[in-house]
Amino acid sequence: MEKEYMQSKCLNSDIINIIQNTLEMWQLASDHDIRTIKVDLDDIIESIKQEHFVNSTDSKIYRGIHCVVHNFIWDALMPLVRAMFTEEDTYLYQKSKKFCKFGKTLDEEDNYLSTISCTSAIVELSMMDVYKSPLEMLNCLCTSYDLIYAELKSALVTVISKHSDRELEIPVVNNEEVIHLVCKVLIKSQMLHFSSNLFYIKLFGEQILKCDQNMRSILNNFEVAMNHIMTLDESTMKSGDLEDGITACEMMKLLSEEERSDVRYSCNLEFEKRKRLVSLVMTSTAEKNLVPSDQSKVFI
Repeated sequence: MEKEYMQSKCLNSDIINIIQNTLEMWQLASDHDIRTIKVDLDDIIESIKQEHFVNSTDSKIYRGIHCVVHNFIWDALMPLVRAMFTEEDTYLYQKSKKFCKFGKTLDEEDNYLSTISCTSAIVELSMMDVYKSPLEMLNCLCTSYDLIYAELKSALVTVISKHSDRELEIPVVNNEEVIHLVCKVLIKSQMLHFSSNLFYIKLFGEQILKCDQNMRSILNNFEVAMNHIMTLDESTMKSGDLEDGITACEMMKLLSEEERSDVRYSCNLEFEKRKRLVSLVMTSTAEKNLVPSDQSKVFI
């Protein structure tokens, strides 16, 4: 979205190729020191902005240039970023995989949170590694967070509707409950490079985060969730609802089959349930780069 906006505001219709050529001609101070490369990329972005968007203070233009630059540079940058967090990425992935395999759950007691599947958020978050720029990864986190809240609100409505005589006793959603669901989504997404992705976002997306409190807060909640999972003692976990769910990979396969298949299956409750999930996920993830606009749902 920011890329298209940036193009629309530039007098030169060939701005994308100009950015690519600038990157190719720029003499980087280092090709292996990650923080030195970050300084160079900041200088490149500022140079392009000053030359082709003179005196512009529009943050969307900066984001657009930033997004294009990092899309071009990511393939060269990725091995350096991944290598720094190989151990952390592997540990989180293996732990998430183990929790899913043995049906471990974070629920300490039965409550309305245990009924929330967050399937749409799981599928959205599992796509994070596809993106190349900090902004796109941030938008992925924000969309996942937005979908978690959609599921949470739906669950609250369901609970309240069953007890209409207590409709004024709407439970207050606190940060601990939000983190609980973010942990659940992160575990079931079985992310391969989540720790390195967060480092990449925080370092190379520093200026974007500095200007956007909403994104900072959401990023912080995902980081808190990741750290919580990393320190969990598996022996204290109990068997629970994770084993009854559907993993991100299974859901993506289901989505793919739904789009390709013309075969009519016999109707049964399980098929109808999965069909409803497919419909929900396809609807929820149809619009990419959706950033939550409801500031009231941000907890710091």
